[in-house]
Amino acid sequence: MKNKFYRSAAVIGIGRLGSTLARSMKHLGCRELYIFDLEAERIETLTAELDAKIIDLFNDGIQAVNLWFITVPDDKISETARGLANAPISWINKIVIHCSGAYSSTELEPLAEKGAKTLSIHPMQSFTLNSGIDKFKGIYCGIEGGDVETGIQIVQDLGGIPIRIETEKKTLYHASAVTASNHLLGLLKSAVQIGEYAGLSSDEALKMLLPLVSGTISNVYEYGLNGKCLTGPLSRGDKQVVKEHLEALKNYPELLEYYQITARMTLGLADLDDDTRREMLELLNSSD
Repeated sequence: MKNKFYRSAAVIGIGRLGSTLARSMKHLGCRELYIFDLEAERIETLTAELDAKIIDLFNDGIQAVNLWFITVPDDKISETARGLANAPISWINKIVIHCSGAYSSTELEPLAEKGAKTLSIHPMQSFTLNSGIDKFKGIYCGIEGGDVETGIQIVQDLGGIPIRIETEKKTLYHASAVTASNHLLGLLKSAVQIGEYAGLSSDEALKMLLPLVSGTISNVYEYGLNGKCLTGPLSRGDKQVVKEHLEALKNYPELLEYYQITARMTLGLADLDDDTRREMLELLNSSD
């Protein structure tokens, strides 16, 4: 066992992340693992797999649990915290963690008022119901709250890479993650739509574009986020080609606007002289 935190642990909400954390606690040597979920089938499966117990807030054994993970849907975190705070449990110095990317540890305020050490740990990773501790390896995890040092230790024990996040900046942290992950799909959807207008089927356009996306991501891994990753007309300041793109997209206003916005952001990576950069920006800002 790595340290005393993992002697006993409880996980409330055993969806993809919760079930992964439950397995991870066992991997770290947890002797007494308690779990709870509203779906009976999940509980039955995981209790059998991990020799876990179902959380009973009125059971004397639950008093000894030092480490609690709340992995319920985001809009249920505060409600869950209030319910736990009203349970006949001494929360003094117990560690309570929620794993939302969107919300800060202030969602756990009812427990903090009872003496618990509260924080949030958000892994930049997607999980499945069958994931294990290996899914945390090398993954960045945002940590904020009143006991960040404990959070750092837990993330490191899981094999992840801890990042401190200031509580008041948690929403910006989450917006960054959503932009990189979810909005990438919106960008790809827009590119596929343009391909459809060019005469391709949706499937053909997607299959054509995915190697380009993969190659660009590989370049970012190799070179970092700079001009070395950039190819195409923006990288060389080719005003004529960009002008033709804008002209071709005039009949599709939403796609035209999206092209202009993303191109302006991308232009900042291009290694261009000041005059060319200014001319390109003027072109992308033009509504003619």
